[in-house]
Amino acid sequence: MTLVFSIIFLLLSLIHLPLAGHAAPHDAANIQGDGEYKFETQEKPDTGLDPTVQTSKIGVQNLFTKQPQGAYLNQFILRGTYAFGLYGKNDCSISVAMPAVDHFDSGNAAGASGATGLGDTNLEFVKIFALGKLAHAPVLDVWFRPSNPNLGDTASTGTVLGAGYAASYPFTPNIQTLFFAQYQWTVERAPGTASVSNLKLRPFLICYWPYNFFTLTEFRVSPDFRNHNTELIPSAVLGRFFGPKQETNLTLTLDVPIDRFTRIHNEQFKLKLTWNYFFK
Repeated sequence: MTLVFSIIFLLLSLIHLPLAGHAAPHDAANIQGDGEYKFETQEKPDTGLDPTVQTSKIGVQNLFTKQPQGAYLNQFILRGTYAFGLYGKNDCSISVAMPAVDHFDSGNAAGASGATGLGDTNLEFVKIFALGKLAHAPVLDVWFRPSNPNLGDTASTGTVLGAGYAASYPFTPNIQTLFFAQYQWTVERAPGTASVSNLKLRPFLICYWPYNFFTLTEFRVSPDFRNHNTELIPSAVLGRFFGPKQETNLTLTLDVPIDRFTRIHNEQFKLKLTWNYFFK
């Protein structure tokens, strides 16, 4: 299977297969008359998954997390992003994501009880820079954990910060690599709950296909220094753009941990269905 995908990617690199309704990306920066670089948005659709490409958008997501012993967490999340420019077009953004409904079913987990309410609220700030085709961006995230740890992503409550850095490079008009690293730590927590101290390393490969389809593959490595374990989570995304200006998309994401410790003690899989509308 790996050989088949390698052959497909090689062919795409050679023939630069055009995406229907999708113009080839220009360099992320152009040299101006004064010799300085000025950022310009790459002319490619925004998947909503790449921090180095920002468009004002609204979206909804249903996130289902299957946990051991029959427990699960289902979250319905609202997200909005405002993109604006300081030195170019859409080189900054502010986002907020808030779960409208969270429901935790304890299954057969001992000592746990079901709960419904708000989960993690997230604020995100992005500033994009570029040099030639290379785009890179510092990313700052703030999470406000719920009072019930079962309704959040981790068994902690309080405020968590995440300082990250993303970089992307398009090898061809239809094949793009992305790398994102972020360190997360607790700045405020409730008594009796765990602190967060982990590093997330996330290499991506984004491919644009005919008929407005796109795929994304990711292998996420997340060592948790405080709790002395490491998550290893491969992720696959299938998406499609809709509309004459590709102003909407739908994505289906599957995360399946492969590390034995992670699978037993944290989650068995995550399934996400996301809809985005981009203001163009």
